[in-house]
Amino acid sequence: MYHGNMKGFLKIIVLLLLFPFQQACRKAEIPLYKTNANNYYIDQGDFRLHFITKGNPNNQALLLIHGAPGNISVYKNMLSDKAIQENFHVIVVDRLGYGLSRKGRSKTCYDIQRQADSIVEALKFNYSNKKAIVVGRSYGTPIAAKIAAEYPEKVAKLVLVSPTIDPEKEKYFWYAYVARHWFVNIFLNDELKMATEEKFAHESELRKMEKDWAKITAEVTVFTGGHDKIADIKNMDFAKKKLNKGKAKFVFLPKAGHGIIESHPDLVKKEFFISEI
Repeated sequence: MYHGNMKGFLKIIVLLLLFPFQQACRKAEIPLYKTNANNYYIDQGDFRLHFITKGNPNNQALLLIHGAPGNISVYKNMLSDKAIQENFHVIVVDRLGYGLSRKGRSKTCYDIQRQADSIVEALKFNYSNKKAIVVGRSYGTPIAAKIAAEYPEKVAKLVLVSPTIDPEKEKYFWYAYVARHWFVNIFLNDELKMATEEKFAHESELRKMEKDWAKITAEVTVFTGGHDKIADIKNMDFAKKKLNKGKAKFVFLPKAGHGIIESHPDLVKKEFFISEI
């Protein structure tokens, strides 16, 4: 009896401590999947890639990649934007291990190369004669960059929002260490477990990309917020060193936090309509 009560008490304490982190990892909103968007699945062995599309399939593809934790629902404001729907074929993915891109019991996939190779499959649904615009936010930014580096024939423009791309500036928060403890881990949902493993593998994964940055030929726009508490703002300095300055644009928003897509949607959206191709 005492053991059961103590375990219940500890679980409550753990959940309270991790409440801010768990809020960022809510299940994708079911109504989003029931809109007039098209749902697709591509079998990929241990995983299945889930994504939705919206808009005219003959328009230029706009590929949106979320961070960690996260899922398709983080782009709901872009999916509901009339101008975006009318001018682009929007493709929003659940990254492997998140949202509906899982099979049965969750597996971990923190490999940036595999995430990129998986997501690029969704661009088979780009029926326009134009290269795609690829957008990544937070932990989705290195994956978006990897796609641009490995598949330059598919990418016209790369938009990186609140980037986490510099291995030297990877931040480790107290709740990540708490979440990694075996006792706490058993109480976490699959997406939080995935995000925790991805967090501790991220620095080494970024180091593997050292030679990739020079291969990016697409236009690039980088957004960074001065009040970002998740991604070190010096990630922008890294981007300035690594990206082709002739085709790169850097937007620093002094009062913005990590959620630039929510706080400055019009600024981000504007970049979709400014492209050489």
